[in-house]
Amino acid sequence: MLHVLVREPSHGYAIVRSVERDSGDVLRLGEGTLYPVLRSLEHDGLVTSEWQTLDAGPARKVYRITAAGRAECSQRIREWRSRVNAIGAVLGIDGFARGGLGHA
Repeated sequence: MLHVLVREPSHGYAIVRSVERDSGDVLRLGEGTLYPVLRSLEHDGLVTSEWQTLDAGPARKVYRITAAGRAECSQRIREWRSRVNAIGAVLGIDGFARGGLGHA
């Protein structure tokens, strides 16, 4: 979710749609997952939120990543890449984390 917010501030529904779209509909988030995570990220100072009123339709809460959130997102990506590289090495897959599957 942090990475989605790196691109632009967004409301919950748009975050869910972005994750689904970017994952080719492999990853699906429900409200029972999304909002507790967003509350936790906000509590930790990684995102902020504000209510946005619209000319038509109900108000919606828009989330924005903080500087601390950007740093955390970068750190999590580095850790994820490290784990993916380690798994690729165990499986004997060269260049796994760079998107190529190489030869097993």
